[in-house]
Amino acid sequence: MNEIEIDIAKMAVAKSPAVLVAKSLGSCVAIALYDPTVRVGAMVHIMLPDSTHKKRKSNSPGKFADTAVPVMIDKMVSMGAIRSRIVAKIAGGAKMFTSVGTPMDIGSRIVDAVKDALRKDGIRTVAQDVGKDYGRTVEFNTNDGSIRIKAFGIGVKII
Repeated sequence: MNEIEIDIAKMAVAKSPAVLVAKSLGSCVAIALYDPTVRVGAMVHIMLPDSTHKKRKSNSPGKFADTAVPVMIDKMVSMGAIRSRIVAKIAGGAKMFTSVGTPMDIGSRIVDAVKDALRKDGIRTVAQDVGKDYGRTVEFNTNDGSIRIKAFGIGVKII
């Protein structure tokens, strides 16, 4: 099976059989979109909540939730997916750091932005593994839409 690694602020779209992998998600969030009928999937490794801040200009739509979701949907549709069948699963958004006793919780802000972007584009979230205080590696199987989440000291979870 073809394995495609998704680096930070990057995305990939693939037809089955493929496994899309995002390693070492801390506060970052992986969004996996899937059309189960044609078995087309897309995954992105989101780094920041949104692109609207004036200092957050980037040529990489995968960097932000608000720019990644519509691009992923368009790419999936170009590969035969039907927008109304696409569902989402999300993982990551951990609270990895504290500063002077106060959590620097960028992870929850990214999760909220991801959920907002999915809602805005009419994509239903069917599963999630977000928050907590540990990193994750995510493996998205385009054959069945399952996501295998590995976390050091926590174990493996399938969503």
